Amino acid sequence: MQENYYSEADELMNSSLRDEIVLEIDIEAYSLWELLRKQYAKANPHPTTFMETLNWENTRGFYVDHEVMEQVGLQFRA
Repeated sequence: MQENYYSEADELMNSSLRDEIVLEIDIEAYSLWELLRKQYAKANPHPTTFMETLNWENTRGFYVDHEVMEQVGLQFRA
């Protein structure tokens, strides 16, 4: 937030609103993370071999983390 919204970040650091926004983002991000993990697993069946499972888990993690960051983490909050 300090990189993208420097002046707003300074104001929030000095207020209690920052803690509320952080908690709100955390709750939203976790619920979206759970939803996307379930959707990915439903759309892409879990493999049976170790190496396929390793690749599947890594791909799911990259996909889910990226979407959560784009949809929740990088959004401007006022």
